[in-house]
Amino acid sequence: MRPEIATLGLQLAAAGLIIGAIVSLLTGSAPSLGTSTRSALEPALSRIRHGSSLSRQQLADLSLLAAIGCSACAAIFDQFGVSVFMTLLLWLSRPAIQRVCREENRLLAIAGSLTTDLIIGLYVPIMAAQILIGHPFIAASMVFVVITLSWPAGGGSSVPGRTWKLSPVRA
Repeated sequence: MRPEIATLGLQLAAAGLIIGAIVSLLTGSAPSLGTSTRSALEPALSRIRHGSSLSRQQLADLSLLAAIGCSACAAIFDQFGVSVFMTLLLWLSRPAIQRVCREENRLLAIAGSLTTDLIIGLYVPIMAAQILIGHPFIAASMVFVVITLSWPAGGGSSVPGRTWKLSPVRA
């Protein structure tokens, strides 16, 4: 088989995955892909989480720093110009991701999971396209972003000193 044909086939498959990600955003099926991906990762991430003393927010921040590192490696080693932009965007999104991953109460964390499922649903096909094209550092960066958004809530309070209470009911 000629390598040009194989390369062209991989590029067409990658383009199909990216188009599929856009279509899933438009049709509303991206959150369901994100939910299924997050639920598939949850058992492994829960085992890691129970063996660690770090909070969900700290684990998410470490995973995001790994994503930023992989994206920076893509800029240096692959000389892929988009990765510089991606590195900057990931760095600037750190505070927002920390806010989304702050909540430890499972019931209260559901509100943040609606947004993260959409993002994960978009990242997974684009990540697979990057693997097919041959950009391993960008794909690894996207894997770490998916892991960052997939850390399960543990059950404690989200802010030290703040406790969740039922509101009083007037009779």
